Amino acid sequence: MTMSKSWCICFFSTLLAARAVAADGRAVSLRFCAPCHGEPGNGRGPVATELDPRPRDFTSGIYKFRSTASGTLPLVSDLRRTIDEGLGGTAMPGWRAVLAPAERDALVGYLRSLSPRFASDPSGEVVSVPPAPPRDAGTISRGRHAYERMRCGDCHGSGGRGDGPAAPTLRDDRGLRVRMPDLTRTTTLRRALTDRDIVVTFLTGLDGTPMPSYRDAVSPGEVWDLARYVRSLGRSPRFLERLLQREPLTWTK
Repeated sequence: MTMSKSWCICFFSTLLAARAVAADGRAVSLRFCAPCHGEPGNGRGPVATELDPRPRDFTSGIYKFRSTASGTLPLVSDLRRTIDEGLGGTAMPGWRAVLAPAERDALVGYLRSLSPRFASDPSGEVVSVPPAPPRDAGTISRGRHAYERMRCGDCHGSGGRGDGPAAPTLRDDRGLRVRMPDLTRTTTLRRALTDRDIVVTFLTGLDGTPMPSYRDAVSPGEVWDLARYVRSLGRSPRFLERLLQREPLTWTK
């Protein structure tokens, strides 16, 4: 067999395998994702208008939660984590206990096929996370100073309750109003299971939202102090309060 024939067989086998993955992923998407994200994945499913925040438009290729630099594509592992764990404070549940690993892998492949960016743009650069310094008596105080210096309160409020003066004016890339999370309620945070999660958000930003990357605006120590200060604002609601509160779904009339 000649080299050219071998290359052709390899190429078309890979192409067919990719299409098979996409096809399986589409079946998973139609069953579990389409009610919110829509059959074409454009974020306009039949219940989308009842959800706040609105479902992601996969066709845009713009993702909030990534380990990559602002404006770049997420890694496969980033998409898989969101599918596995879900996003707190939203209608997006974790699917790890519902879908088999192969189904989740196929779903990631299918979601990537919905945006031409994954075929045309280079892979995103993974943001380097500085090592975590040890906590000390000044950690929270320095973090509060960073919060004030960077004017986080303009959007998040001086106490982190999402009631900053700019909050009512904020819009996402689709022109939809952005509901600021209440940093004092752990159930409203999208991805803040650890201090490192918050550090990553500061360094990457949340694409498609007013939350920029602060990668070039904070020092390695300062970004950890800031993350630890933000986590210090949080509290876990009591059982009755959690039962009565409207998160993670906010229904509109």
